[in-house]
Amino acid sequence: MTDVFLIIASITYFASAGYIAKHFFSGKAFVALPKLIFIGLTCIALITHGYTLYLEFSAVNANLTMVNIMAALSLSMVVVLLLSTLFIKQWSLLPVTYSFAGLCALLMLISPSSYVVQVYEQAPMFLHIALSLSGYACVLIALLYALQMRYIHQQLKDKNLALTKLDLPPLLQVEHWVLRLIYIGSIFLLFALVSGFATLDSMLSKAYIHKTVLSALALLIFVLMLFWQRYKGLKPNTILGTTALGVFILTLGYFGSRLVQDVLLA
Repeated sequence: MTDVFLIIASITYFASAGYIAKHFFSGKAFVALPKLIFIGLTCIALITHGYTLYLEFSAVNANLTMVNIMAALSLSMVVVLLLSTLFIKQWSLLPVTYSFAGLCALLMLISPSSYVVQVYEQAPMFLHIALSLSGYACVLIALLYALQMRYIHQQLKDKNLALTKLDLPPLLQVEHWVLRLIYIGSIFLLFALVSGFATLDSMLSKAYIHKTVLSALALLIFVLMLFWQRYKGLKPNTILGTTALGVFILTLGYFGSRLVQDVLLA
């Protein structure tokens, strides 16, 4: 039954991505998107995807493979992006995020590996993982917005009149959401580190100390960028480069060693 839900989730994610992309490149505004089809596909994808993750994580021995963690991250990214879309009224990034979520659902379907966590470890570890993935999803979406901000800035600099046909948002609005998402993501990352030190004994162990150090370094980069932007101001290229650096370091911390163990050495 789980496989059926994963297939449905993947199909609806990809269908949503294609539907939104087609509507976007037609030059129609966000308000012109037929909401009933979009909401229906999104609800089906989120419910089926979320339910399969619930089954994987709520078992007596939770399965915390890298694929399942990536799937949970993709679900978090979709939720974060949808929430930001409610405010920014801009949905050009949805096809990329939906496609990533659909790919993760497919990987869950074909991945045979397991990485179980005993029941007594689940509550504190799930709190730490939930905070970490929420923070990572926020800064990753911020990076996507930063790439879009860089594109808009370059188009305006080149005086490209075709920019208006794609219904892209104002540059300052995108920059505002890049910084806001990094701010929210930094808070999640801070609480993830605090919860880890408070509830887990492995934060400074040999197997996990690199994750802790890299996560703290990425958090420091994000915080310094926010302070510098507030008091000195930063150019779009600098915001993009700094955000990319922080996300890269965080990715190494979260998935570097697990990628080698679960994929390359599987």
